[in-house]
Amino acid sequence: MRTTRKLIHIYLLGCHSLERMPPNISLLNNLRTLTTFIVGTKAGRGIEELKDLHHLTNMLELRNLGNINSRENGKKANLYQKKNLSEILLYWSHHIEYMPENKACNEEEVSESLTPHDKLKVLELHGYSGLKISGRMREPQKFLCVRVLHISYCSYKDLPAVELSFSLECLVLSGMDNLTTLCKSVGMEAQGCNIPLQFFPKLKYLKLKMLSNMEKWAENTTGEANYFVTFPELEMLEITKCQKLSSVPDCPVLKKLETEGCPSLAMSSLAHLTTLSELTYGAGESSCLNMWLGSWSSLVRLDVRLSNDIVTPVEIDKNQGPLENLRSFTLSGLSFFTATFPSSQMHARMWKCFTFVEELRIDCCNDLVRWPTEELMSLIHLRSLDIESCDNLEGKGSSSDDIPKFPISYCRRLVALPSNHGNLARLKVLYFTSLERLTIRSCPKIEKFPQGLLQRLATLKSLWIEECPVLQRRCREGGEYFELLSSIPRKYIAPIYIPEPEIEGTEEFAVKESMCNVKRLVKRFLPSC
Repeated sequence: MRTTRKLIHIYLLGCHSLERMPPNISLLNNLRTLTTFIVGTKAGRGIEELKDLHHLTNMLELRNLGNINSRENGKKANLYQKKNLSEILLYWSHHIEYMPENKACNEEEVSESLTPHDKLKVLELHGYSGLKISGRMREPQKFLCVRVLHISYCSYKDLPAVELSFSLECLVLSGMDNLTTLCKSVGMEAQGCNIPLQFFPKLKYLKLKMLSNMEKWAENTTGEANYFVTFPELEMLEITKCQKLSSVPDCPVLKKLETEGCPSLAMSSLAHLTTLSELTYGAGESSCLNMWLGSWSSLVRLDVRLSNDIVTPVEIDKNQGPLENLRSFTLSGLSFFTATFPSSQMHARMWKCFTFVEELRIDCCNDLVRWPTEELMSLIHLRSLDIESCDNLEGKGSSSDDIPKFPISYCRRLVALPSNHGNLARLKVLYFTSLERLTIRSCPKIEKFPQGLLQRLATLKSLWIEECPVLQRRCREGGEYFELLSSIPRKYIAPIYIPEPEIEGTEEFAVKESMCNVKRLVKRFLPSC
């Protein structure tokens, strides 16, 4: 360090395997950039090395803060005086997904000593085991300029006083088992009137993940739930594995909503979010899927994901018409192709809602056995259809099946492709009438092309066949399809895989060979020393 005192910038972003800093980094008192500092326990590697680095700007990431043993020791970092830092990331361990140990008393004192200045724009806290927020972090003025706040794997029972921050635009909370309410003690309703309270007035992105005990968005000073809550500028909301959360507040401009692993959050409870353009809904263990689609006339993309080990009845509003803006639809899980609908009329009604869909993906629908001919008849604008991991799909049906060309993969029981290719002339891609690209992967029971497709093989621009051994033999040299494929400009017929015996040390040999290649490359571009 003594020989590099004029060094100005040290960039260590993405160096996740870095375990320690070089000793005596405090000697580099001209540093403007030090993206990462890993707190060590040995002399010359402690937090006190930051004391005299007064010119640090932009971002500073501090890891292994658990190595700081006292408040006095933490104060030596002088974070409060480093006014040019706009982003501070605090990790009590080396990795973001660190589960804190029970060292609360000491860590609360250390956290107090690491309080940053008031003009900070980005603050992250990861792996903090203290049950309380340090005194100065509870002051509202600390968050007057914060735009991004990310807290994960912390033991907080409540959040800092940020709910009314006029600057916060992005909030991410994850792995906080003690958190039951997003905003506590926000005051009683004025004079007994229920007046909507605007939280986070500038917040545009909110992500809640693995908050296993969170069940209320806000509560008043008496601990009662406050249901009159609104996020006026929120555009994107992600909720994952929040098992007790059963509602979403009013979000008048919300565009994108993603939910997964939230069994208490019913799809019907989202009907008030009328501005949505993208909705991903993971039903979890819900007993009923009420798709009140009429509330979401602005939807462009809809993904509905169900648990594979449950059968979920589906209900549709009887007056529901087609969603005119919907272009992309994904179904994942059970219950869309069997008798889980109360009636065949409701089954047909659901598919008529998707008349304007251009891209349809069917994934992990194990109740799909036959070609979904009836369902697809309503999708007159369909351009792309992808069927993947439908384990019970056999492809059997009458010879009159009118089906489009589509991608099929990982459907192990598939034994037949449709014989009649239909009249959907808009369809351009067959990743599985103007067929240009054809891909068939991981469908080992498909042994031959249907007669209708044989007549179109010569017009293909691209063909890919893999993990279909019998079909591959017919397409390779000497097979009955080989000549038919000769005019296709881009094609890949995978070799038929034959397991080879493992060679001991193969991985080590590959690593050594790679290192030799690197050395040769270095010698090529660098002069000899």
